[in-house]
Amino acid sequence: MLYVIPIIIIILALLFLTPLKVQLPFVVQCSLIGGLLLLVALYGVTLFKEQVRDEREASIRALAHRISYLVGIGGLVLIMGYRLLTTGHVYPETVLLLVLLVSVKAAVHWYGERYL
Repeated sequence: MLYVIPIIIIILALLFLTPLKVQLPFVVQCSLIGGLLLLVALYGVTLFKEQVRDEREASIRALAHRISYLVGIGGLVLIMGYRLLTTGHVYPETVLLLVLLVSVKAAVHWYGERYL
């Protein structure tokens, strides 16, 4: 189950990159967004319910989370740089998402050191 959900999320997200956007009506796109939201929520629940059985699994899980976090914030910075160079402005949503990711990571890290 842990691998099936991300694969479905990737497939649904890639449907937004299709060059045949005319064939994807607005209703279908809204349905895809709804499906993505539900799958991401289900994936989050799956990650939080996941039980670590030994030190190796804990290490693998920590590595996966670190790498995905770095790829996420690095990708946002690259998108910001690309948009700045090509259009002359940066989308505020991208900046807000970057700030949110870094803030949540710092807050959870602080909370974990203090209370766990």
